[in-house]
Amino acid sequence: MALNSAADNVRQSADNVRQGVVGQESTPPEAPADQELAAAPAGQHVTRSALTGVGLLVGANLLAVAVGTTTGWWGLFEYGWPAELLLVAILLSLVMGALGEIWMLVPVGILVGNGFIMAYCSLTGNWAAWGFLWLVELLLVGGVIILSVNLSRKHADAGRSLAHHLGMPVALLSGLFLVFIGFGSILASIFHRMFP
Repeated sequence: MALNSAADNVRQSADNVRQGVVGQESTPPEAPADQELAAAPAGQHVTRSALTGVGLLVGANLLAVAVGTTTGWWGLFEYGWPAELLLVAILLSLVMGALGEIWMLVPVGILVGNGFIMAYCSLTGNWAAWGFLWLVELLLVGGVIILSVNLSRKHADAGRSLAHHLGMPVALLSGLFLVFIGFGSILASIFHRMFP
């Protein structure tokens, strides 16, 4: 942007010389304010999104450790460990929304899908279900890769727009499921103590 305005100043000076207006002050054309404002916050928005995701990851783990050390109940880690996958998915989806990179959908989709599947197996104790749920895993990984490739090749602008618009809703959905895993961990712990 600075090079464009410098080139405009040179052109304006050359026009002034040709017109014989050398002694007069010429004002450089101003860059649109919305372009300057849009450029600065973009980096700040990415940083803010990344720090928010890291803060949630660290904060949730510190909360779980605090609950474990004060009460002696470690059920949040024992049954709710798939929440870690969702916390990383929240971090990546916030960054995806800030950057507008549709390729971030691949790790986000894989982590969210794995978080759901692993949470089901962990909370219910039904690890035998993993025998057929790994097939869903193959569909999930293939689906997000194919979707990302198609959007980036055919509709680059639509992919960027979709990434911007999907970031926050995916993070919120993962956050809601994170709360469900927290309550599910409490219920699973009670249930497994009552019926060992």
